[in-house]
Amino acid sequence: MEIKQIKKLEFADVKEIYRKILDVYPFLTTQEKKSFESKAEKFVTNEKLFKKDKINFLEKLLGLLKNSHAIIVIRKNRWKGKSKYFQENEIKDGVLYIRIYTWAAANRDEVVRRGQELIDLCVKNEKNYKGIIFDVRGNGGGSSTGADKLTNIFFKKDFVSAYLYRRENGKLIKKPRKLKHNLERYIGVPIVILIDDKCFSSTELFISPFKISKRATLIGTTTKGGSANPFTFDFKVDRKKIIVKIPTWRLFLKGEKKPLEETKIKPDIFYKKDDIIEYAKAFLKKL
Repeated sequence: MEIKQIKKLEFADVKEIYRKILDVYPFLTTQEKKSFESKAEKFVTNEKLFKKDKINFLEKLLGLLKNSHAIIVIRKNRWKGKSKYFQENEIKDGVLYIRIYTWAAANRDEVVRRGQELIDLCVKNEKNYKGIIFDVRGNGGGSSTGADKLTNIFFKKDFVSAYLYRRENGKLIKKPRKLKHNLERYIGVPIVILIDDKCFSSTELFISPFKISKRATLIGTTTKGGSANPFTFDFKVDRKKIIVKIPTWRLFLKGEKKPLEETKIKPDIFYKKDDIIEYAKAFLKKL
């Protein structure tokens, strides 16, 4: 198998990153784009500042977008030697409790398998519970494919929960994010979702249909805010391997006039105490 060679970061790459931002980042207005270009000029022309601290330099450039998905990630061998453990669950007193730690996996097949695992868990135990608690606190996202598969079984009909803005052929395009219900399965029990300020990205895509439709009650604290489908560059800086992420999506929840980065997702019930799981169970049993 051919090993991918990661390019050493050079100053010329800064201009390539800058051009890619202008090409794929969905600036919502001409003014927003011009403001970025004006502020970014000192970066794309300042090789001295680049050489001083390359990673910090790129972080500041991406920071001009004011988007929590526009970031530098230090690459690690994330999946080597790691457990496949991604969720835990229990059924007690008529409540199915599922803690989902991540939507990320080593590859797409694993993402799909995990989504199906969660569906099977809900379907095969349907006679043993009268309500579900999804606990996604601390879940920073991953792939939305598995999350979408799971979500679909809790809705009877298709509907639009959000709108995605992206740039195609130089134009800003608005597309609906439509939930497609599962034609073969529907589970209609009451649902509570536990959220916090670390819920991000695909986790927020999972939460949003439940929030917009009021299909579930959200308990906890406001989410972090962000959905990106990022374009990525891989570079080597000294001994570090980094990933430069440029968002290509900006998501608006249905009914909102500002992107998710600004609105975030607010709980229906704000709750910050340590006994949040027991609180959620007691709340669910009253529904």
